[in-house]
Amino acid sequence: LVAGLTLANIVGATVFADITLSSAEDNHEVYIIKRGKIPVSMTMVPVANETTLTLEAGDQLKIKSSTANSIDVVLTYMSLDP
Repeated sequence: LVAGLTLANIVGATVFADITLSSAEDNHEVYIIKRGKIPVSMTMVPVANETTLTLEAGDQLKIKSSTANSIDVVLTYMSLDP
């Protein structure tokens, strides 16, 4: 369970971020955010507070920036054991 996700722009220009989720079950990839704009010295918080993201074993959360080495990512998760 992803409880928090923050992307921070660490360069001197606006960047755009894609966040995708790939399902291990059917190898299907969907966009959570497509070309999300992150201005200079700002952050994007797509998962926080009452918004969560549930991942199954083997699922992949991918984050890609329009500019190499331009964002820092902080992810907070909780493991839910049966």
